[in-house]
Amino acid sequence: KPVFLKRGPSAPIDEFLLAAEYVLSQGNPNVILCERGIVPLDRSYTRNTLDLAAVPVLKEYSRTYKLLVLFASS
Repeated sequence: KPVFLKRGPSAPIDEFLLAAEYVLSQGNPNVILCERGIVPLDRSYTRNTLDLAAVPVLKEYSRTYKLLVLFASS
């Protein structure tokens, strides 16, 4: 069964990727990574802000492990 792994708003990118590696190490290659954004400094206008610095990191990681990467726009 696929595992839809969402990055928490305050989770560092390395912890997010380690969680994905753990699922992969347990024998499930069907991992979908979901970048939801980070908590902005000024919370009065937006709920989450897309972490653009995560894009190249997730792109490279997804190439290595052939994973699907999604970005939540909510």
